[in-house]
Amino acid sequence: MKNKLRVGALLLTAVMLVSGVYESAPIVVRAEEQTEIEQEALPTVSGENVEEKIAVRSADTSEMLKVYGEDIKFDKTKDWDDHGEFNINLTTEKALNSGAKVSMDVLVPENAAYDGSIKVQGVARIGSKWDWTPADSIAELTLDSFGKAENGYRKAAVTFTFGVGVEADALAQFTLKFAGYQCDYSGAIYIANVTLTDGEKQENGGNQGETTNIPVAEQTDRQLVYGKEVSFDASKDWSDQGEFEIGITTEAALHNGAYLIMDVLVPENAEFSNCIKVQGIAKVGDEWTWTQAVNTPELTINSFGEAVGGYRSATIRFDFDNNIENGAVKTTLIKLAGYQCDYKGNVYIENIRLYDKQTSGEQPSQPEKPVLPEKDPSIIDNFEDGICADWIQGSGWQYDNSITNNVADYNGSKMMKVDLDYTGMSSYSWSEAKLENKFADDFDISAYNLLSFDYYYPAAMSGSKIKIFSNSGIDKEAEITEIETLADGLIHAQAQVKFSPTDTKMADLTIGFVGVNTEFKGSVYVDNITLSQYNATGDFVKITATPNAVGTQADTSNAPTQVRLSDANAGTSATALYAYLMALRENGQVLFGHENDINKMVSSTAKEGDVKDITGSISGVYGIDSLALTGAELGISDAKEALNQAVAYSKQAAEQGAIITLSTHMPNFTNEKIKVNADGSYDFTACDFSEAKDTSNNCAEQILPGGAYNDRFTAYLDIIAEYANALQEDNIPVLFRPYHENTGSWFWWGSSTGVETYKSLWRYTQEYLQSKGVHNMIYVYSPNGPITGAEEYLTRYPGDEYVDVLAFDYYDDYSTYPATFDDSFFKNLEATCQVVSDLAAKKGKVAAISETGVRAMKKDGSDYEGLLVSGNPIVGHNWYQEVSNIAAKCDMPYWLVWANFGDTNFYVPYKYNETYGQELINEFIDFYNSDNSIFGNGTNFYGKMGTVKGTAYNTAQGYLIAPFELAAIKEETVFRASVKNAQKVSFVVENPANGKEIIVEAAKVADSSICEYAATFTAQMLSEIGQADTATVSLVADGNVLATVGNISLGKDKDKAAANVIDNFDYYAGSDGLLQSAYTENSAGGCSSSFTLSADHKADGVYGGALHYQLNTAKSEVWTGQNKTLEDLDLSAYNAITMWVDPDGMGQKLVIQLADDSGEEFEVYLSDFVKGTEASYVTIPFSAFKGKKSGTLNTAKITRFAIWCNSIIPEGHTGDWKVDSVIYFDGIEAFTADDALLEQADADGLIFTKESPIKKGENQPEGPKQDTPKEDNTNTENNTAGTSGSSNSSQVENTVNWSAAKEQITAKAANGAAENLNFVSTGETKIPVEVLRSIQGSNVTLALHNGNGVAMSISGWDLKNADFAKIQNIDLTVTKDGDCITVRDTGNFAVPVNMHISMGAENAGKYANLYRRNAENGQWEFCGSFRITENGQAMFALICGGEYRTSVTIEAVKETVGLHGIGYKVKAGDTLTKIAAKHRISLVELIRKNPQIKDINKIRPGQTIRF
Repeated sequence: MKNKLRVGALLLTAVMLVSGVYESAPIVVRAEEQTEIEQEALPTVSGENVEEKIAVRSADTSEMLKVYGEDIKFDKTKDWDDHGEFNINLTTEKALNSGAKVSMDVLVPENAAYDGSIKVQGVARIGSKWDWTPADSIAELTLDSFGKAENGYRKAAVTFTFGVGVEADALAQFTLKFAGYQCDYSGAIYIANVTLTDGEKQENGGNQGETTNIPVAEQTDRQLVYGKEVSFDASKDWSDQGEFEIGITTEAALHNGAYLIMDVLVPENAEFSNCIKVQGIAKVGDEWTWTQAVNTPELTINSFGEAVGGYRSATIRFDFDNNIENGAVKTTLIKLAGYQCDYKGNVYIENIRLYDKQTSGEQPSQPEKPVLPEKDPSIIDNFEDGICADWIQGSGWQYDNSITNNVADYNGSKMMKVDLDYTGMSSYSWSEAKLENKFADDFDISAYNLLSFDYYYPAAMSGSKIKIFSNSGIDKEAEITEIETLADGLIHAQAQVKFSPTDTKMADLTIGFVGVNTEFKGSVYVDNITLSQYNATGDFVKITATPNAVGTQADTSNAPTQVRLSDANAGTSATALYAYLMALRENGQVLFGHENDINKMVSSTAKEGDVKDITGSISGVYGIDSLALTGAELGISDAKEALNQAVAYSKQAAEQGAIITLSTHMPNFTNEKIKVNADGSYDFTACDFSEAKDTSNNCAEQILPGGAYNDRFTAYLDIIAEYANALQEDNIPVLFRPYHENTGSWFWWGSSTGVETYKSLWRYTQEYLQSKGVHNMIYVYSPNGPITGAEEYLTRYPGDEYVDVLAFDYYDDYSTYPATFDDSFFKNLEATCQVVSDLAAKKGKVAAISETGVRAMKKDGSDYEGLLVSGNPIVGHNWYQEVSNIAAKCDMPYWLVWANFGDTNFYVPYKYNETYGQELINEFIDFYNSDNSIFGNGTNFYGKMGTVKGTAYNTAQGYLIAPFELAAIKEETVFRASVKNAQKVSFVVENPANGKEIIVEAAKVADSSICEYAATFTAQMLSEIGQADTATVSLVADGNVLATVGNISLGKDKDKAAANVIDNFDYYAGSDGLLQSAYTENSAGGCSSSFTLSADHKADGVYGGALHYQLNTAKSEVWTGQNKTLEDLDLSAYNAITMWVDPDGMGQKLVIQLADDSGEEFEVYLSDFVKGTEASYVTIPFSAFKGKKSGTLNTAKITRFAIWCNSIIPEGHTGDWKVDSVIYFDGIEAFTADDALLEQADADGLIFTKESPIKKGENQPEGPKQDTPKEDNTNTENNTAGTSGSSNSSQVENTVNWSAAKEQITAKAANGAAENLNFVSTGETKIPVEVLRSIQGSNVTLALHNGNGVAMSISGWDLKNADFAKIQNIDLTVTKDGDCITVRDTGNFAVPVNMHISMGAENAGKYANLYRRNAENGQWEFCGSFRITENGQAMFALICGGEYRTSVTIEAVKETVGLHGIGYKVKAGDTLTKIAAKHRISLVELIRKNPQIKDINKIRPGQTIRF
């Protein structure tokens, strides 16, 4: 038998094509050679060729082929220094067999020397499309791989073996790629003696059976690859766009030869050069082993067929070798990469099918899937009879207006026209109008699983929702898919709900039309309400796991007999529960919890929730929220009925063994949706989740005792008390978890509420509930995770006397679709658990994971609330068991996931029917069966714990009621607090600007419902202490500091920017602490960010904002961000915002975000801009902001501004991706951009300019009256009168015009009030003696800011006794270089001068040390130490100028007065205030460090004061 194989001979030289790929020229051989070589048949087995061999050899090294036609030089710093493709015209006329090999010699000159290795990849180009089919392995050549020198060269043999990919079609060409791995080789590389050997043909005879291709999985829906358009870099050979999960899985391993096919589509007008490469990957087995297809299809523009429906399509195939046999396919991915390709646009895939190669008699590997008996669709109503009277208005939810409906002719059909009226309902995020029909004849739905109808609505109802209810168990939100926009503007969509078939016949149907924050009044249309079938093959899996009948039983043998709780009068049920949790902790067992476990479910056939439906038991912890108590979460509008039902559900869960936990989503009590009843009581039934996210009006400050809304708050607490007391009657305790996720920005009790105010809110809540007889509660504190350290966790911690369980909320978020599994959540979860558990152990308390779950982005990008029905990234990773194991390892006795509200928002799997379930169902059953998982049937708590004694905290405890953080105290003010277990109570006011402190004694308030103390801070005290912007007020009881509020202004209002300014960083009094109080961080695990002031990086003014961010990820997209609450900022008079940005060159995803009163977030990306390092003004028209829910930004009510940095891992990067960098911002403000500017917008709508686009004074609002903020802690009103020059550029010096300023200074001095006058002087600063004389003896202080973090001040009071005969003009010109500061005037000042230095907030609490260089001996001499304030400031008194240097130390240097030995010995006449001032430590800090002092007004000589 003869075979003809076409072979291209090797050229002696190579040429480079225009495309940049090196390729050999057409065949050139000796005249006697033929391009077709006849080869005699080789020995046969069973009549067939076993081997077919072709050799193309060079006679000697003179016929060697030089790779790339030129010398190669590798970059040693790279792991893969790829030098591109080198093509060989090696072809065949027919397909090769699996196992085919190409072997060759690689040669280098005999004197070659290099480190590292040279990698050689062989690639077969298969078929007319030249599918990229790499060999099974890559050759790796070190210097030792080459043999002895021969004819001036050293040679190494390499062989490339190919799998089933070469069986698809003939070999069109052979390609080599040479790459250096940390290699420094430089020189020529040659190849010779290339040999192609075919593989052994696989037979289908004998006992093997016939090989067939079996379809095992499919995904027919069209998918937009990456969920966005792709853009390739035409300058690259491999412009990789990353991984995209396509949703194909199997339950069993496949066989060698399995393949995947799909259609790839591009828009019909698509054009591009070169090709798009598509890589296919399966992740196989329990280890999710990366298994790449043996071929890589390449698509040129000619690969796509004729346009159909606006798109051109190409079919591609991926072949897999025997590596696919290593386990079930857990997920499948594709990667798109451009090869010198300039395509930009959308790429779609559809009709994905996976085939397995199997022999006859072998069982198919595909999993069993749910199959319905075939049945034609059944029309419930198509309105062709002209009747819709049987559809009547039902009882709506937060919809009080009428609905009218009639049959109308529309769009060529009769359909039901529904007239809706949401007037007055714009404040409701869920306003539901209902139409219901009770059928005369029931519908059999046992063979149906889909209900759908045509829905027509105007654009004004975009974002609205449809809810479907039926007696047959359907209770879920419909999926609305837009089909087209009609000529009249109405949108034609299909609404559908998937459900589980049931034998319960459908006797009624209700359609809920849900308005979302809308005033819409008009018509929508409904047609063709139909029952049908959908292919559930890809959605559900067969239930193969079997739950244990009795469940794992809790071991309570190690329960203590005595516990300490925050409630001094805790009841026996509470003490028993706490002892029970401690026993579980000791025995390594963990309760599984589920919110709304028995009353919310996905399955239409589940009676008491999905968990019981799956396992036979309810969860070990039953979660319920205050939204259920008030009705919203139960859908009950009668307050009493809602409370009774919440109590009933809780008792029902307790009867089945579940521990009860209550969380709260309290409404903002200033919100208008709270109704006042006729009897003066309050109705909260209209309040839902959205009111908890209303961050306006400083709610927390207004609901504490004496606040305007305190009565509303206590009315809500009365509901909680009534609920708790109802359970208390049956000895049911409650894990009470109020005000959770308090470190985030999304709830009103979060970051928009001050730290100390939050603590007061918590403490008051507990105090009030206990006053109502509630003693069955255990108090659970749960900030949002992840947590990196104890200090972070304790930021808002209310105190040991108020907390029993230390917990946290932390979700496993996948914010892109499709997503691939990332184990970083488990790592961060364990790290967080360890931090919290260690803290709890030190405090003798219990720790827990109070709320978690998986949130995966949906295919349409709408949200990531809960799991997906199918295609979850966590499949195969035993997520539930892993979380439980981490909890057990870290001594946490319970954890809880959120509720199953429906199949678009659920956190545990559910049954489709008795045979099939959601894809995680078997993993969940296995978790239920595990030894450490406790569900309701195994808790062994109720009635089995005996009597456990409780002990209480007897130390002084309490909270501040007034003042609050950021308060402005300008007149006589009453300080208020609640304190118990104390003999003496006082308030300490501290002004860090001048070191002054005042102690105000407090008296107990008679007839107060709480243990209230009050004290009057008089006008005289206010005058004495002086003006400030960052003052503190501390509550001190029996020598213990119970609370401290900061950033308080004394004697003045807070400086404010103009209404259009979002932030220009010049209104924080030079205080990083004040700046950071305005922003809230939100970060993924291992990431962080913070804002600080920067005097060096700014657009104008004194400061810019430095955003320091850190990102850390293995592969998933992570983020960190800073959020600022804006209190319904009205920017409707403008059309854009601008900001100055100094980028860092890191090219991460920089997101600018605005949120409006609807709660929707709107974003633009500056990712390309931050690839550079040149500062620019960025103008963003409001129209450029894109809503996450496709809404329209309401510029009249902007509620939040945020800056986010998300990770973008560079192409080719391996290992963890870490970024630690800074981006600078300034001048973030709204303005009106003119048409000429708007025309400069790029494709994303952004405008970049070197100069500010705002023309000052033209069409812009009046700016702030004070535009020169302070850089230090002089904390005073800003005055710029008398300045000359400009402060708008760091390149222009600012000097003080003292002649102009003197009049203002004299007037202020004559006024008599304490006043700080601030001047910016970045150039020469000489203070005339007559200016000093004008403030002599007054309360005026002159502060001079030089813009580099140093300020100088002189107090008129300190000049009271000054001898002006000895005083001359003082030169306070200051320069700063690093830690070196030079004050020009080196003579004796003859007046006290203070130098204020910004040392950085990160050094707060440490010591700044000042040294002066002795000009005579050149030595640096110690001047003094100052404990750095919380906002990073230090202050020193100078008597002369010269060269100074600063340092920072943990402890004060030894030269500091009084800091000898272990402390300071009190002398006669000493007071704590004097001692604190003498040692430059605040009085509050001194009190903290000396708890042995019981009365801060009584100290004795000889007593030791510790520092």
